[in-house]
Order: sequence, then C-alpha cells, then structure tokens
Amino acid sequence: NRNYKMADGVTSIVQQQAGKIKPKQVNIADVIDVDFGTLEKVYDGKTDVGYDTRAWNRQNTGRKTAKDFINAVNIGPAASSRTALAAGDYQAAANYDSADVGAHTAAYTITLSEHAAKLFDNYDPTGTTGANLAYDPATRAITVSHAGQITPQEVVAKAERAATKVYDGTTNLVKGSTQAAPAGTGAIQPLADGYVALRRADGRTRNPDGSSVWGTASPTVTGHYDTKDVVLNPDGTVGEKTVSYTASAGSNYKLIDAADPSNAAIGTLSFTGKGRIEQKEIRTIRFGDEVEKVYDGTAVVTENASGADPKDTMNQAASAAQSADFVNGE
Repeated sequence: NRNYKMADGVTSIVQQQAGKIKPKQVNIADVIDVDFGTLEKVYDGKTDVGYDTRAWNRQNTGRKTAKDFINAVNIGPAASSRTALAAGDYQAAANYDSADVGAHTAAYTITLSEHAAKLFDNYDPTGTTGANLAYDPATRAITVSHAGQITPQEVVAKAERAATKVYDGTTNLVKGSTQAAPAGTGAIQPLADGYVALRRADGRTRNPDGSSVWGTASPTVTGHYDTKDVVLNPDGTVGEKTVSYTASAGSNYKLIDAADPSNAAIGTLSFTGKGRIEQKEIRTIRFGDEVEKVYDGTAVVTENASGADPKDTMNQAASAAQSADFVNGE
C-alpha cells in the first residue's frame, strides 16, 4: 500500500484474536443409516420389540433384544463414507405402537457411546432431519422407526376343571349353586374362571401372556351341559356328565390341534369336559286339592277295587302337587 510502510525495525506484526469453527450442518439421512433385519415376534401381550420366549409355536425362538434386530448402524461425514459401528458402540431399546397382533411401527432409540458420538463434534446432523430419523447430541440418541409384525400365539384348548351344580332345570353352567339357590350366583365364564385353559403348544403356562390379561383381541369360550338332567349310576349314585365347550381364539391367538403337525388354524374349536349335576332335594310337597275316595274299609289313599272315584280326586291332587323345592317351573 503506497500510503503505509512498516516502521523501522518492524518486519511483521502478529495479532491474536479469538475465533470459532462451527460444526458443519449435514443432512441426517446422509450421515446416519440404520440397517434393520426383519422385525417380528409372537404375541406375548407386551409392546416390547424384544422378547424372551422359549419353545413357543413349537419352535424354540429363544430370546431376542431390540438390538438383535439391527444388522448395522452406519455413521460417517457423508453417505459415501459411512462406516458400521462396532456392537459395543451403541445400545438399543424399542417398542411397538400396540401389543396386539398385526402390522405395527416400532419406535427405536439407539444410544451411541461417547467414542462413536465424537464423529458429530464436527458435524451437525440436526440441521435437516429426516421424516423418520433424528439425532439428539445432548443424549447421543438416534431415534428411528421401522415396520414390524406381531404374529398370533398358537394355543391348544383344554377343559381343566369339572363344573358342578345342583339340578336347576337348565343346561347352564353356573357358579355358587346350592340346594337353596340352584341357579347360583351367576354364569360361569369358562376361561376366566379356570374351567378351560388355552395353553401354549409346548404345554406350559395357563395363560400365554403370563398374566391374567389376554389383550384387547381376547379369546372367548362358552359352554353348557349336554342335557339338563342328573345322571344316575346303576347303584343310584350321581354320575358324571359331559360339558360341551366352544372356543374362538380372537385375533391374538391361533387355535391349533396339538396332534396335528401342520399347525392349521382352527377358527372355532368344539371340545368336551366333565361335569356333574347333583339331585335337588325336595323337603315338602303340597297337594292342590282335597283327596276323596269311596269307602273301601282301608286307609290307603288309592282308588278302591271298584275304581269308584267319582271326582277322580287322587289323580287331580297328584297332578296339582306343588313344592317350593321344584325348579324352573316344574
């Protein structure tokens, strides 16, 4: 510059000034890629993507975590230079948007190790977020969703408890039946009350969920005695009856025949169990009319030898006999 010159003896001037290098904004879809395997599990009543299910559906599917469904987590400064993280450089947790059977979306949170997250010291992948991908530098967490599937649990139905009641003139299954109140305190719910169990195909656990909760797509079981009448053995004792059940799986379950290797689904399954109807005790009988007969020299209440019973009062009285112990209008 013609207007200035260095002072005598000064050859250079050094001036220090604070500065800053900002991370480069990058498209998150270019620097982060999560490669998923097939997300699938058998219904277990939970939203967890991972499961601990042994020998379900006749196959030992063992145990899987949410991380086991990830083939690779690839990160890098650009799409062309991403590298796969070592297994120890990230952890994963995930849940489906529903616990029921069907196609669902699994929401993943993948947390990077401090070492892996250092890549983003020079890059800002939050500048342009993908519709299905985000990164939070404060928690080192990648959030991403992926499609998955929950398949029905295979179950076999079995009657496990004999139903018992006092004769009430119906084929209904009732609980709390007594001599005083044969109709009981309400209808038996075969599944909920433990008369029928839907068991896993391997025979373990009464409820495939491992709890009393069947989920919103619940199975249903109905039942009734084969007839309303008491069964008497030849020696006069009360015998066993057949109870007929019908089970419908609900969409969370697949009814199968344990003896059928094809695992063919049964939409509605009919099967039988055991039951018992006790005799109703009669304590009093009231005749409806006065009994009358022609004198025959005996105290026997029956028609006399000549059959003379002008009003047929004995038959009338018998047909009109009533008792508070009779049930169902009998």
